[in-house]
Amino acid sequence: MKDQRVHLKIESRSLQLRGRWRQRSEQAGWLFPGDWLVPEVEDMLKAQAEGGELQMSAKNLGASRAYHGVGVRETMQDLSAFFDAAGVPADDGSMRDLVEGWAMENERLEPFSCTDVYTGLATMAHFERLIHEMSHYPSARRRSHTIATLHLGWSKDGKLLSWETLAEMGQICRGELAAVEATAAYHRGSIHTMMTRKRESYEALFRCLQLIDGLHLGVGRRTLVEFLDFPTSPAECDRAIAGLRYRQPAG
Repeated sequence: MKDQRVHLKIESRSLQLRGRWRQRSEQAGWLFPGDWLVPEVEDMLKAQAEGGELQMSAKNLGASRAYHGVGVRETMQDLSAFFDAAGVPADDGSMRDLVEGWAMENERLEPFSCTDVYTGLATMAHFERLIHEMSHYPSARRRSHTIATLHLGWSKDGKLLSWETLAEMGQICRGELAAVEATAAYHRGSIHTMMTRKRESYEALFRCLQLIDGLHLGVGRRTLVEFLDFPTSPAECDRAIAGLRYRQPAG
């Protein structure tokens, strides 16, 4: 009888936590409330109620979110909402396992994806293919485009960027650049953008710069901008791509 009362008490606490978690997740931006409750949510609640390890449950939750088409940022916000609802500090290990589970499942579902799982931007390979394709267009079309790079001088070639910063950075770029139909890719501490030579494109790019620098509250080098004319031959195309991969800004 005592065991049954303990079980009912644990179940009641789990139901209360589930309600708080769901509410906070929706407040944080969960897009489709009807898609939130999956078996892996219950596994997280059970692990929390029983005082068990959360990391494997978090990894399974990440995989489930990817399988159901939830983006990595929304998935991370959901787990943050769980810790907030439980009234405990966020567990970095669980968050890393969540992202790992999401990435592994996403790669299994879309092995040829053009999207980087951490930023939501284009993969560097996809970005390079776009440059190759554009280099074959008529010269007027090529001259109407430029390649702009934001060098994150404070990131030490990307070594200081956490998964959370990468996700926030990707969201900023997608939000600002979508309206001007620019394509961006992140690589080793730099964001490369292929965009039209229009005032609106430059304004969007510099909004990205300001917002991304806002993620870095410390001191040191700020973000620098570099522009590259579009390559006009296969040889120039290869040199341009090599430069994007390896060149660092001067000064």
